[in-house]
Amino acid sequence: MKKKIIFWAVVVVLLIGLGLWLKYTSFGVTVVTILVGLGGIVLGWIARMLYSKYIKE
Repeated sequence: MKKKIIFWAVVVVLLIGLGLWLKYTSFGVTVVTILVGLGGIVLGWIARMLYSKYIKE
């Protein structure tokens, strides 16, 4: 029960933060931020795959 409350509290805080972010930044900044975040996720995934294949024994 307590985990559900904590989960929903985090979801609400993230949604409020997202709403404030979209209110106070321009559309271009939001698009660039999303693209940079997605690029970081993709590069991190590629780096992990290469590390697992060539470095980790």
